[in-house]
Amino acid sequence: YDVLRGLTDNEELIGAITGQWGDCGATPKQSSFMIHALIAKHYIHGGYYPVGGASEIAKTIIPVIQQSGGEVFTYADVTDILIRKGRAVGVRMADGEEIEAPLVISNAGVINTFEQLLPTDVAEQCGYQSKREHIQQSMPHIGLYLGLKGTPDELGLPRTNFWIYPSAYHDD
Repeated sequence: YDVLRGLTDNEELIGAITGQWGDCGATPKQSSFMIHALIAKHYIHGGYYPVGGASEIAKTIIPVIQQSGGEVFTYADVTDILIRKGRAVGVRMADGEEIEAPLVISNAGVINTFEQLLPTDVAEQCGYQSKREHIQQSMPHIGLYLGLKGTPDELGLPRTNFWIYPSAYHDD
């Protein structure tokens, strides 16, 4: 927002330029210009979707991970990150199974990782509480994808995404 505000005072134009802010989960005033620029660049030539659907990404990458000795678990809830001698050594699944690994990377977000998955004493040792006061959760969004019988032309539908905002200018 600050970068665009330095270029124009037209709030409606800024709103139009940053209209896809829902893709990053933070309004233009809350996120970086670089994120919005990368998202806008992605849409310049139209959004892309894998032939056969998003599951094709997994079908393509899973064999590569497995050939390298890795494992892939789907629909498997992690309840804890296992810590031994001050190091993350694996995860505990909801069914109680423990999976050890030389490297643990959490993609659950910093709040969920430190407040749900790690033992409280480990989070405290990392100084998480003092840093937590500066962390705000990002805005959630809902993406709705519909499967319809017929092509967009047959159904009279435009080939576009619809973005619905709480205000006309997409601000905070």
